[in-house]
Amino acid sequence: MSFKEMKRQEAENRMAAIRRARRSPQAAAREQRRASLVGDGAKWRITNFKQVARAMSKWAQFASSKPNECRLPASFASGYIHAEMSFGRSNKTWHEIVDDRSLEMDRVIAEKIRANPKLIQIALANIERWLANPDYSESGRQAALEWKGIIENSTAGALVTLLESSSEEARRLRQSSPFCGILTPDERQAIFRKYEALRDRACLASR
Repeated sequence: MSFKEMKRQEAENRMAAIRRARRSPQAAAREQRRASLVGDGAKWRITNFKQVARAMSKWAQFASSKPNECRLPASFASGYIHAEMSFGRSNKTWHEIVDDRSLEMDRVIAEKIRANPKLIQIALANIERWLANPDYSESGRQAALEWKGIIENSTAGALVTLLESSSEEARRLRQSSPFCGILTPDERQAIFRKYEALRDRACLASR
C-alpha cells in the first residue's frame, strides 16, 4: 500500500468513526471502547480524537439530560463533556473573542488613519450625530463626550496608538468606538467571518 493510499484509508476510517459515534449514545459508548479511553491503549488507537470527542460529547450531554431514555454511566457523560471542552476548544470565552475582533477592526482602522488622518473627521461626525439625537441614552452620551474630548485633544499619532492598544482602558473605550464607517463593508465582513468561525470553539464558560 502506498503512502497516499494509507492516508486515504486513514481519512475514511476517521469519517466512519465520526458517523458511528453520532448514531446514538450506545454507538458513542462503543467508540469510547474502540478509542481506548478506558481500555487497552496499546491495542486500539484513534487518530481523530478531537472530532470523535466532539460527537461523543454531544451525545453525552443529551444522555445526561435524559437519564431515563439514555442509560449511560454518569462517568461517561462527564468524561466526554470534559473531553469536548478540552479538545478543539479555544481557551477564550466568546466575549473575549469578540474583544479580539474589535481590537483587530480598530487596528485596521488605525492603519487607515495613519495613511489618511482626515478620516478622523468621520469619528467626529458620528459623535456630533449621536449627541444631536434627543433619544440617545445618557450613558451613550457620556461615552460620546469622552471620545470627543480624546479626539480633540490628541494628535493623529496618539489616536492610532490608542486604537492599536490592548490595554484595559482601550478595551473599555472600544465598546463605544465612534470610528464606525471607516472600514469598508468588505473589510468589516472579512473580519467578522474570521472570528465567527471561532464561535463553536469558544470556551463553554461563555455559553
